[in-house]
This record gives sequence, structure tokens and C-alpha cells, in this order.
Amino acid sequence: MVLSCLAVAKLPRKWQDLLIVISVVICSSAIFYRFAMGLSWKGGLDLKTLLMQQLQVCNFNFILLPLMLIPKFKLARQYSFYFSMFAAATTLVALNPRWGGANWYEPIVFNSWLYHSFAMICPLWMFASGRLRPERKYILPVSGCVFGYFTLVYVISEILKSAGIMAENQSFSYIYNTDGIPILSTFHKLIGVPYWHLAPAFVIVVIFFFLLSLPFTRTILLVGNGGLSARAKGVKKLYGTTRCDLKLLEGGFEREGYTLVGWSDVPDGEVKYALGETINVSRKMQLYAVWEARSDI
Repeated sequence: MVLSCLAVAKLPRKWQDLLIVISVVICSSAIFYRFAMGLSWKGGLDLKTLLMQQLQVCNFNFILLPLMLIPKFKLARQYSFYFSMFAAATTLVALNPRWGGANWYEPIVFNSWLYHSFAMICPLWMFASGRLRPERKYILPVSGCVFGYFTLVYVISEILKSAGIMAENQSFSYIYNTDGIPILSTFHKLIGVPYWHLAPAFVIVVIFFFLLSLPFTRTILLVGNGGLSARAKGVKKLYGTTRCDLKLLEGGFEREGYTLVGWSDVPDGEVKYALGETINVSRKMQLYAVWEARSDI
């Protein structure tokens, strides 16, 4: 995966676009082939099983990958990087016990590795091609989506149970079954209450998101540099991401008798970055406000 990301980063943009679309199609098609067609071209469609499988978090998240192709849908891209890729990566450390003794090329194993792998590859390729930058400000919205998803699944599952459509042992959801994932199985044994046994997992997921964001976080300090003016002496901290452009704002600084005209990288320097200019943020930057005396005073 690392080598593929390095290769994608060097490709022309149109080839990057093609590979990203292919990765989305492979992942979503593999999900559809397994659960709607039962890994068979002869059995026809079983949409009921496919819909029920959406109550199991991995499959639901993987099938959302096409939303990443919408450029302005930033939440979908951040969600896929933070959570969908995280959910897919669990396969690398928690193999399904039902696979015991199966060969890698058997349909159920190969297909499962296929969509789990491309659920990770797609966000990584978008990152390598500059279309996705993990942003810390999306951690809470993504975490909220995860919590909302599990809550909605719990409500739907309870309704299906009450209607006699589904029993707990028939559910594909982590609300009732842990699917052999060690940490979820541990929580299930300790708490033993459907849905609520996932509460510790929510906390772990948020902590994981924060740790994942650390390598990509870039900080820029805007210093008011305004003499004795209280509103202009402050320091404002803004966050960007790796190789991400950060628009410089006025930062709320004011200085009586002066107009903010830009930013400098030294306290007494000339304007290096104009207001509203977009710059690439290094690991940590500190910029100083440049003031110009107003002629109307």
C-alpha cells in the first residue's frame, strides 16, 4: 500500500482520478457481489441480505466510499479516512474465526480481503494525490456520525426484533455480535448489554482519531504585533494539515489608527503574505501582523 501511494503521487492527475474511481468501484462491487449475490452469478439478487448487512458497520461504511468522489463533500472524505479505513484495517489484526483453515484464494476469503483492502487504499490514494488532508476539526463530526450510526442501527434492530423480522442471533450488527473481534468481545463479556457494550469502543475510537491526526497537524501562530494595543498584542493559533493551504485571515486583530495590511515572518518585516493569500503551512509557523498608519486620522 505504501509503494502504491508513492506511485500514485507521481502519476498525472487523470490517471490518479482513474485509479481512485476504480478503487471505489472494486470495493463497492465486492460488497455487492458477496452480500447481494452470495458470491455467485447464478443465484440472483438477495437485496434483503444486502440491506441487513448494512447494519454491520464495516459493510455500511465501505459502501459509502462513492461519496468520496464528490469534491465538495469534505465530511465524506474525512469520514472515510478516519473511520472507514480504520474499520477496514481491523481485518489485518482480527481475522474472522470462520475463515479458519481456508485458503486465501477461496471466494469468501479473497472477496473479503478485496473490499477491505480497497477500503483502505482509496482514502490513502486520495491523500497521496493531494485530494484529501486529514483535518483535526473533523474528528468530532466524524465521531458524531459513528455514534449516530450505531444508535440508529440499535433502534432499527430493536424495531425489527419487535416485529419478528429478525432475532439477535440473525443480526449482522456489532450491536449484538462482535464477529470475533477481540476488543469488542472483551467489552461484550464485561458489560453484556447490547449497544451499551460499545460505549468504551467509542472512547477508544475518538482517542485513535486524535492520535491519527497528530502526524498531519500543522500549527500557525498569528501574532498581533501591535505595540500597546490590547486587541493587537494577542496571539491566535490556527491549524492546517500536511501540505494543506491555509488562508490567512485578519485574526480579529485591531490597532487604533492603523490598518492591517498583511503578515511577515519577522516582527519588523515587510509584508510577505497578503491578507487572504493561500500558503502552504510548514510544521510550525509564526507570522507577525504588518500595520500601516491610516491617512484619514
